Amino acid sequence: MKRLFVIGCVALSVVLFAACNAGDNEELDIPAPADGQTEVPRSDEEDAATGGEVESPFGSSDAAEIKEIPVTVEGETEMRAAQFHRSAIGYGIYILQDFTLESEEPNRDVILSNFDDAFFTRVINHGSEADAQEIKQMIVEHAEGEIAEGEDVPLTDVEYVVKEETTNDDGVTVIIHTAKEYNGQLIGFTLFLPQKEAVEGISPAMWAMLETIEW
Repeated sequence: MKRLFVIGCVALSVVLFAACNAGDNEELDIPAPADGQTEVPRSDEEDAATGGEVESPFGSSDAAEIKEIPVTVEGETEMRAAQFHRSAIGYGIYILQDFTLESEEPNRDVILSNFDDAFFTRVINHGSEADAQEIKQMIVEHAEGEIAEGEDVPLTDVEYVVKEETTNDDGVTVIIHTAKEYNGQLIGFTLFLPQKEAVEGISPAMWAMLETIEW
């Protein structure tokens, strides 16, 4: 009986030892990294948080492409952070904080003020065959408000400037029609600027963003 008891104890010890070893092996069964891989790939969310590329409805927008652009308000210039966007129309532009660039329809975008969306700029790609003076004449003929031509605007090398002033129940709105050629493409801009107190800050910001356009 004593001999059978000893044999039983030994057998039980062997079984327990084997089970423990199996558990240890399972805990240490961690897949080795692939050749040349030293870290776990990051998720899209992590890439966005650390400045990686983020897909945009306008073709491309890189969170790392933020720079300060000059905005002149009442004679004083300050630098403000702006985010680069590539429009489906083809141009690149830096959009300031508190503004949004949206695709309105084919060949048209709109830059909206997040503070008051009554302030906005329509951007139109007229193409390479457009005649700037014909477009200007159409604007004058179809204007609904008082017209003034040849006004100075804070945008260099424009093809024309037509200032239109309209009045309705909400007050007076100044509409600036202008256009500029970029790499053979005539791009038209129509700025809608209600004559409210906020226009003093929003109008210069709109012009500052348009000045950054590149093709």
